[in-house]
Amino acid sequence: KEAKEAGYEKDTVVMAAFESNRKDIIWRAYYNDIVVKKVKISDTEIRNLYDKIIEQYHLAQIVVAEESLANYLGAELKKGAQFEDLLPFSLDTISENGDIGTFSVISIPEEIMNALKKVKDGGVTEPVKFGEYYMVFKVVEHSFADKPTYEEVKENIRNNLWQEKVREE
Repeated sequence: KEAKEAGYEKDTVVMAAFESNRKDIIWRAYYNDIVVKKVKISDTEIRNLYDKIIEQYHLAQIVVAEESLANYLGAELKKGAQFEDLLPFSLDTISENGDIGTFSVISIPEEIMNALKKVKDGGVTEPVKFGEYYMVFKVVEHSFADKPTYEEVKENIRNNLWQEKVREE
């Protein structure tokens, strides 16, 4: 009340701030009506993403730089060579027995995932070009995690998908 009586309501800085906020409020209302309200997330979308989170591959790898060596390794594996016997060819000298751990499907690049889908537990992929290297993967185990449960993460997944869709609009 005192500020109004002192004339701050008519101050040019205050008036400019009011105008700026007014425009922002109008823009948010428009954006909310035109974009945000149109974005819908189906239970099927949530379930599909959840399935990619809990589906996992425990992998071992052989990494080589040359395509010819990758093709040689692929041919040897087709002839019955054991993955472990070909590990000395790998540039990966850090992981034990080529074991690189367990990964959710959602975190595996598409070109690698396409090769993994064709292989059962204990099997090996064809050589896969990834970046500057060629890789042969052994599927140590393909499994599904039992945690987190669908109900535990359903709303988080819905919110994440919603945010992605809103950004795309």
